[in-house]
Amino acid sequence: MLSADTLRLYSASLRKTFKMNRSDFIKQLMGVGVAAALPLDLGAELQKVYLLQCFVRGFQYYAGPKLIASMNTSSKLLELRREADNPFDKYAIALYFQNQKIGFIPKEANRILSRMMDAELLDFFAEITHVEQDAASWESIRVAVYILKENNLGDKPVPASLREIKEPKYRSLATKITKTKQHEVETKPALSQEEKFQVLMKDQERMEQLIKRSEEEEKLATSKLR
Repeated sequence: MLSADTLRLYSASLRKTFKMNRSDFIKQLMGVGVAAALPLDLGAELQKVYLLQCFVRGFQYYAGPKLIASMNTSSKLLELRREADNPFDKYAIALYFQNQKIGFIPKEANRILSRMMDAELLDFFAEITHVEQDAASWESIRVAVYILKENNLGDKPVPASLREIKEPKYRSLATKITKTKQHEVETKPALSQEEKFQVLMKDQERMEQLIKRSEEEEKLATSKLR
């Protein structure tokens, strides 16, 4: 991780050289992968506001599977790219990792976000929040789309639900566990005749013990009545 002093020098250089506005300045930092490591005096006034958290749709059809190993070790930043001419969905928003397409924002969640991107109302960012290689391909990667909000004195606090990364629920993992247990039951070897006889004798022994205990309790109850 870059030191705070290095980041301060880098940020000062960016402002001086490019004379960019605040939004472009943050985008430049995001582009080099250091925004998440901003020093406190530079990043304390900015806050991530998570607008959408979802799995990557179509992950198995693009470059994602061959990149999934590096998603645990490298930068988690993603690029959002509009695909207004997509023949299947005019609101399509593609996700890129290391400049390679890994899938899309789910169709059922992209309409409002795509319209805001087209209108350039806000600057949107995206990052990988969860990598689960044991899950089905459609649940392998979880991402979050967010904006950066300035923390100005007197502003109303951002709700906790928009500041926190949510733990995903993996339906494919739950199904896999159920199938594994079912397979274990189905593949369990059948008992031999001798083993069946031993089980039967144990059951009979337990039954006799229960009967004996019941008779003893009945006798005790009768004696108390006398």
